This record gives sequence, C-alpha cells and structure tokens, in this order.
Amino acid sequence: MRALLVVLLLAACSSDTKKGGVCEPGKQDVCPCVGGGEGVQVCNDAGSKWGPCEGCGEATPDVVQSDAASDADSPDDMGDTTGSEDTLEAPDAPGPVGEVVQPDTTPSQTCDDCANGSLKGIVCAPSEQIFVANAKLTIYTVDCDGKEITIETTSKPDGTYVMPEVPCGEHTVHVQAGSFTNSYKVWINAGEETDITGVGKKQCFKAQSVKIAVWWGQWDHQHELLEQLGFEYTYFNFEWDFFNDTNPDDIEAVQVLRDPAQLAQFQILFFNCGSAALDYAHAFPDIKANLKEFVLNGGSIYASDLSWAYIEAAFPEAFDFYGSEDLPAVSMSDDGPQQVAGNQEVPATIVDATLAEHVGSSVFTAVYGAGPLIAVQEVAAAGTQHVIGPVELDDGDAFTPATKHVGPLVMSYKPAPGSGTLVFTTFHNDEQADEVMLGILYYLVFLL
Repeated sequence: MRALLVVLLLAACSSDTKKGGVCEPGKQDVCPCVGGGEGVQVCNDAGSKWGPCEGCGEATPDVVQSDAASDADSPDDMGDTTGSEDTLEAPDAPGPVGEVVQPDTTPSQTCDDCANGSLKGIVCAPSEQIFVANAKLTIYTVDCDGKEITIETTSKPDGTYVMPEVPCGEHTVHVQAGSFTNSYKVWINAGEETDITGVGKKQCFKAQSVKIAVWWGQWDHQHELLEQLGFEYTYFNFEWDFFNDTNPDDIEAVQVLRDPAQLAQFQILFFNCGSAALDYAHAFPDIKANLKEFVLNGGSIYASDLSWAYIEAAFPEAFDFYGSEDLPAVSMSDDGPQQVAGNQEVPATIVDATLAEHVGSSVFTAVYGAGPLIAVQEVAAAGTQHVIGPVELDDGDAFTPATKHVGPLVMSYKPAPGSGTLVFTTFHNDEQADEVMLGILYYLVFLL
C-alpha cells in the first residue's frame, strides 16, 4: 500500500505535469518526499519530464512512476530503458532486472489476490526500431491459492506479445531470443491491460547484453548489420596481416580461435566471407576442436559463403555442401564447394512461415556478387531451411547453358539439446539492400 501511495504522490508532484511528463523547461516546483517533508524537482531543458525529487535525504520510493518521475523510462534516455539494476531472485532468471514499468493508468489502491489484468509489450533490438519474432517471455508468480505458476508466451512476427490473466501486482518479465536475454518489472492493474509498447515504455535488449565477436573477411560486412541493430561487438580486423603474409601465430584473430579460454569470452561468433577461413580451418586442427566445443557449450556461429570452412571443420554433418567438401590447403583454391556463378540475382522463396510473416513476404531477390560462391545440397534432418532458391552453377564452360541448382540459401542447425546454433548464408549480407532481405538478416541474428 505504501508503494502505491508513493506512486500517486510522484505522479501528482506538480500541477504543471501532464500525461507524458510535459512541463515548462527549467521550471522548479515543490514535490513530496517519501516518509514526509518536501523536496524540489526541475523540468528538463526539453520540457519532456520532471527531474527527480531532490533534497529528500536517503529515502527512495518502492515503485517508480515512469510517466512523471523516472529518468530510466523517459524518451531522453532511450539508450537504457530499464534504469538501475537489482539482483533477480526468480527461478531460472537470465540476468539483472530494471525498475518497474508503470501502466499509463493510475495504479489501483489495492490488489485482490484473485484479480487479474493483462500485459501487452514488444520485443526489440537495442536500436528500438527493429522488432524480434519468436522471443520467449516468462513470468513466474503465484495464483489465488499461493501456488507457484508460470505464465509463458512468444512474441508474434511483428515483435508484439500479450500475456492475459496476469495476477494484479508487480511481476518480473523474462525475455529470451537465442542468446539474448532481458528482464524487467511491470505493475499490473486488476481488470486492465498494461501496455508497454510505446516510446519510453518498451523494454529492448541492451547493446552489450551478449558478448559478440566478428572476424574480418574480404567480401562481407556483418558488423554493419550488428550496428544497425544497435549491438556492441569486438572486431578482429586482420586484413593487413593476411595480405602481408604475417605468420598466423602472430595474428590475434587466429590466436583467439586457437585458445578455448579466449573463445569462451564470447557467446556469438560472426565470420565474414573470406578466404582466410580456408587457410586456418585446414592448417590448425585445434580450431576445429575449439569451435565444436564452443557451440556444444552454448555458443553460436553465423558464417557466410567462404567461411563455410569453419562450419564444415567443426560440424561436417550440419550442411551437405555442393561439390567437394575437402578443406582446401590453398586459399581461393577451386578445390571445395565453390559452385555458384557470381553476379546473379536469384528469385528466392522463404519456406520458414514465421520468417515470411515477419518480413511480410514469402519471395524476394537474393543478390550474389563476385563468384564463384558456395552452394548447399541439403541441410541435416535436425537443421532448418529458411530460404531456398535456384542458383546458376559455375561449370566453367561459357558455351554450355548453365545448370540450375535449387537448394537452401539460408539455413540453421542446432547440433545438440542445450547447444548453440549454426547459421549459414550462401550470399553476403553487404550486397543485400532491400527491406525484405534486411528483415531476414535481422531475424537470423536472434536465432543465435
């Protein structure tokens, strides 16, 4: 009860405060302190919110009203929408929890133990403009009889979710999509829908929530995709070393691949298309062993085109590459499954129904740059084909009509229960500019 009264006091701290916290820039006003007395609050320069109630000593509210008094949920601080962090006590919790996200309506004075409300939210990348399909959302709570219950749902293709029949009161929502997790508290009013999909309300994954590493490659720029999503990452750029024949033992990117302890610092590895993969996967058997251990321990890998070699080395059963699957000893050698002719546009079909709904189309054009590139014959039974298409093969004969091969273009594979996921694309993401293709690439990141 005390927490609810504090919320109401904060929300009514000034007669100038409107819905959304609009006030006169720079204006000062008196505000009530928790436990008695008065403090002073100042409207920010943008006039979009009141600052905290200062001069109140050590007392702090039990619940923070996000509309009028919380810095964490204001549009001015969109980079950190969950505010300060506490230790999470719920079972199987993925990480720290932010402050309470309040409904737009006034919290009820009391909660009947058997009264329910509902929660509407949206799952989003740190950029806050890209939404996540198929994320798992969980609330651990108790029912009318005090029995522990679990409320679960998944986000829709547009990233939204609804959790009906949530007991009135404060709850912690746990969100998971692949390796990405988030947790936040919400207050549910009896008989009402709490909507946290709006600006300053939605709770997105954090930029640094997952440790990601990206390996340089000549023909792809996966790190730019991560930047669009708003994630932070470690970039191993060894372009100068590779082209100047630096001893691989002296290249940090290779040292990390050869050291299980250094690999274990990360949760996701991105391998841009590059011929270095052919060299290193062949020359260093320990890379094969380390990548396999990394994935079986829960890490995930996203590779494109020539970086097939890392996947083939660690998990040869995952994808049946078209042509020879021997790891070539010479980079850019024609030995290996380099079969797709370069500089072609492929009419692709999305066979993953959720992905098709997520991007709003089941067909698009995949653009292939300079070749030859990698073709895939089929995906293991335990894997998933997300996109297929008829690629023109490079048979080396300019006088013979090209052969068309219909096969997977985008695929994923989870080698064991509890393991991480492998994602492979036969094309490069940097050559794809259309909205549908970008949506596909964003979707793939959250499978990892």
